[in-house]
Amino acid sequence: MKDQYKQLLDLFKLKEENDRYGRTWMQSPFSFDNKTAATNAYAAVIISEKSDYEDYSERMDQVKDYSENLWIDIPVSWLKKALDTIPKQSPNCDACNGRKEVGFDFDHRDKQYNILAMCPVCEGSGLKNQYEPLFNGMVYSSYVGAKIGHHIFKGDRLIELIEAAKIMNVDVISLIAQTKQRDQTVFRICDVDVISMPIDKSYYPKDCINLSHFLRGQLKEEGND
Repeated sequence: MKDQYKQLLDLFKLKEENDRYGRTWMQSPFSFDNKTAATNAYAAVIISEKSDYEDYSERMDQVKDYSENLWIDIPVSWLKKALDTIPKQSPNCDACNGRKEVGFDFDHRDKQYNILAMCPVCEGSGLKNQYEPLFNGMVYSSYVGAKIGHHIFKGDRLIELIEAAKIMNVDVISLIAQTKQRDQTVFRICDVDVISMPIDKSYYPKDCINLSHFLRGQLKEEGND
């Protein structure tokens, strides 16, 4: 397997420190249907090359049915500009302000006690969400993103696409599959596919950078697969 493919698999596999659900099967690449893939639960890279990784075909039913219904080139420079518009915020826990401990006061038999103990809100991590990736000590907003076609993607998904394009040494990626009904979009980078999940529709922001006007009306209307 090419070194570039190995780098992509490492990029998209679930990092152990970013998981709260014990999804160990996502923490390494795997095979399915004569392909090789890796996923972090929010995005997946699929390489059309069989490998000796453990077969998890039964877990990939939800991504087997996508079919190419578009071909729209998106310059990576647009993704970088969109990423710059997504706000970053402090990752510090609101309860302990990143100190990992909080003070407790209590009285017992006419005596007052004050103790420091692990913050119960962040469980001693000091972070709002200890499983979110940090970027220069900050996290990207979970509720503001960039609109590509019908869906809005948070900063983490854009970074994955930008980094994948860098690994493959290209400055343009292609949008190859998307409909309004399904909450997944498929991008092609050279000869590999990346499936990205958008921000949940219930959290869609009113204001975000919209890349759709670059796509020249080529997206299919709702109701078309």
